[in-house]
Amino acid sequence: MSSNLRPWYKWWPKDFIADEKVQCLSPLAELVYRRSLDIMWQANDGHLPNVCLKLANALSNKISEDDFKKAWNEIQSEGFELFKTTEDGKFIYSQRLLDQMKALERIREKRVKAGKKGGKATATANAKQVLHQTPIK
Repeated sequence: MSSNLRPWYKWWPKDFIADEKVQCLSPLAELVYRRSLDIMWQANDGHLPNVCLKLANALSNKISEDDFKKAWNEIQSEGFELFKTTEDGKFIYSQRLLDQMKALERIREKRVKAGKKGGKATATANAKQVLHQTPIK
């Protein structure tokens, strides 16, 4: 699904604030984490490259590479990772965001089907109405 079809995502502040991993983050690491989630949501497949420098460039040019690396080490500290990594190690992702993307796609597909069904019903009703109209004299 194109990111144009999902300009927003559900955000649960209570869950975010209550997450013990998030509670351990410095303010900068929390900012990097949130921005990462936003960019993942806009990425068509919900994944970001697992390359620190590319992530730093994608997230912001307002923080130094060293500060970004420190924040990233907090976010992905071994055994305490906030993002999952693909089996090949090339990409990171948030399972919660991927689940939301799938749910949104299912909803969109249902709406498209319902719209087609409604459109066909309207066309049939209009055709019947035209057939039963008496000509104007």
